[in-house]
Amino acid sequence: IRSDDTIPWVALSGLAGDPRDRDTLWAVSDSVLAQAYIYRVDVDRHPAEIEQRIPVDGFELDVEGIAARPGGGFWLASEGRTNVGSSRPNQLVRTDAAGTVLDTVPLPPSLVAQATSSGFEGVAVTGSGATETVYAAIQREWGDDLPGFVKLARYEVAADRWTFARYPLDPVESPSRGWVGLSELTLLPGGGERFAVVERDDRIALDARVKRVYEVDLGDVEWREHGATLDTVSKTLLRDVLDDLDERSISVPDKLEGLGITADRRIWLATDNDGVDENYGETLFFSLRRW
Repeated sequence: IRSDDTIPWVALSGLAGDPRDRDTLWAVSDSVLAQAYIYRVDVDRHPAEIEQRIPVDGFELDVEGIAARPGGGFWLASEGRTNVGSSRPNQLVRTDAAGTVLDTVPLPPSLVAQATSSGFEGVAVTGSGATETVYAAIQREWGDDLPGFVKLARYEVAADRWTFARYPLDPVESPSRGWVGLSELTLLPGGGERFAVVERDDRIALDARVKRVYEVDLGDVEWREHGATLDTVSKTLLRDVLDDLDERSISVPDKLEGLGITADRRIWLATDNDGVDENYGETLFFSLRRW
């Protein structure tokens, strides 16, 4: 049953749990929609329902990740592009609870010079005030990366300082080849700097192979400024979710892009249906179990 005020499940590209409300997840839409939105998702309903849509106004964005700040508001990760005539950068965007942009943070110029159009994806935040730190994942290799490695970025807010580490991608396994990259970064419960990383290929259906969730402990990494030789993170497989996607879909989708954990530690996954542009249109949104 559809009412006139129903908010559609379309172009979801990132998930985050609310720090206080166990039945709320936050999601974002990507550039398939001309307007960027923050969505409030009620996961106490069955099925879950998008109950609020908050526009992020001001300028062109391709929001691929969201993190709810402990003190209120959000950090967003907006993916840049290098197409001729485009001026959209990879940047962190800080908003208040109403979606008003309060601050934007670009990457260092030396790194921007190495960018491709496969940029920022997931984002996560730890701490508050003087200790607030934002982490972001870059989807695929940039010009200065070794083959099979991508960058994780760390931004210390009070110091206005970027540092980086390398993440080792799984090899391409699909018989139709394609690529493997990152699509989400989510802080794990329990304290510290342990994060879940979503790693996926760009293949669908019987060609899909890599749809996996890994754990990384970013407290064990030596973070270095761009231009230095970067430390490499270690990863541990938490779950291969290929079968989870297959069980719930008419065909395994390529874009597993959201992983959020609620305040009571339920794990939720979401796929991006690209606004049904060359896509069969499903949005998969489901819970695995409690952490």
